[in-house]
Amino acid sequence: MIDKCATKRARTKVDTNQPDYMAKSLSDSEDANTTFSEDGSTSSANESDAGSSLNGSHRSARSCTVSSSSSSSSSTSSSSLSNRNAKYIFLVIDSSSTADNSSKTSPTEASCQQETLVNGFVMRWPKFGVSNSVYNDQCYSLTNTCAVDAGLFSLYFLYRTYIDFARELEDSSESSSYSTLLKTFNLVEKKGWDVARVYWLLKFNVLKRSDHGRKDLFGSLDDRVFSFLKNHQRYSSKIICSRSDCPQKERNTSAVELTINVGDTFIEIFEKESVGVCITTMKKIHEISEAEAQKYKYKRGNIPVINCETNKTEYVEGWLCDSINIQESVKFDNGNPPVLIINIEPLRRRIEEGYLPNPVRLRDLKRILRVGQAQYALGAVIHHKNQHFTATMIDRLHNLYHYDDQIGLRAPAWFQPKKPSEYRHRREVMRQREMALDQLVQQSSYTAYSIV
Repeated sequence: MIDKCATKRARTKVDTNQPDYMAKSLSDSEDANTTFSEDGSTSSANESDAGSSLNGSHRSARSCTVSSSSSSSSSTSSSSLSNRNAKYIFLVIDSSSTADNSSKTSPTEASCQQETLVNGFVMRWPKFGVSNSVYNDQCYSLTNTCAVDAGLFSLYFLYRTYIDFARELEDSSESSSYSTLLKTFNLVEKKGWDVARVYWLLKFNVLKRSDHGRKDLFGSLDDRVFSFLKNHQRYSSKIICSRSDCPQKERNTSAVELTINVGDTFIEIFEKESVGVCITTMKKIHEISEAEAQKYKYKRGNIPVINCETNKTEYVEGWLCDSINIQESVKFDNGNPPVLIINIEPLRRRIEEGYLPNPVRLRDLKRILRVGQAQYALGAVIHHKNQHFTATMIDRLHNLYHYDDQIGLRAPAWFQPKKPSEYRHRREVMRQREMALDQLVQQSSYTAYSIV
């Protein structure tokens, strides 16, 4: 048995010497990136893959619930909210990385160190692969585990660093997938990550007891981890068609997938109703003539049907409603979930121009995301590069940690504490450089004018 009180005490233990303001150190190298100052402004420099720094005033608010008077465009005020004691957190994934794209190569050298000190307590992390791990008297070996590693460890990090998320897991019903996630984390602390991963995969039939030899876990984040948890973020709304004789004049819709664009401060479908076009089937293509269809303002389109013999979806032509419909703002079916799993929509313009979408970076994302009447703090970003999943996590004190199952968990080398006085000094140095550059330009222009 795991002492839950002990795990809670471990999660709330914080290094009192930890500074309140954390930011990327400024350097003259080409790898300098955007930094956030204590007043919410940003300064832009050259980009790097590492991401951005995070800082802000630590408020004593117990949760991140937002009042109805908050503005959707006030990103500056939102970014000043603290992650500390945040009740709700969200995890984002580059949507271009969720297909079958786990690492197909073995790590060059796996680190022997499986523990890292995070805010005064030891954090265990999973290594790439599982070799001859025994669970319930059976031996298992796994390869290409980076998808399950990045997904589960990101959630484990949030569980250990955000007390409200931990309480939600501990209070979940026995039949809930949150309960399975909690048991997985308890196994991490009791028996290690190898046994915990095997338990998780067996529980959701990704791994079977009949599997012998080395199991290849090549697959997506959804297939290995997130699809089993997304039902907690199911949301629904009502759609009303403007056509009086529409067979589905009023209908309910439900989904679990959430998507945002880079730079979004809120999810629009939770904010207001939307207008769309009804695609309900009115008639089969042979039931009325084209003149009648035009009279009723139907639209020719494809209708999905299930082939009973092949059990596959096929499409046949038919007449669609094509009237305006109104979709009400959506709401979560079971209240606000403690954590949201959100996909990042790739930049459509780059795809249309034939370029690959840019990877998601922390500097591209807002730290606070409004979802309905609640605010969620950014807790983790899962990246995909060179056919390998990694993750960047943010704790309640805004410290950044990068995780790679082939290397380990560590704070980025460029991530160093900064105080408000250091930000002011840096801005003064930059101002003096700009003044010197302006003077140089003026002198050069004057000299050129004299020569002419």
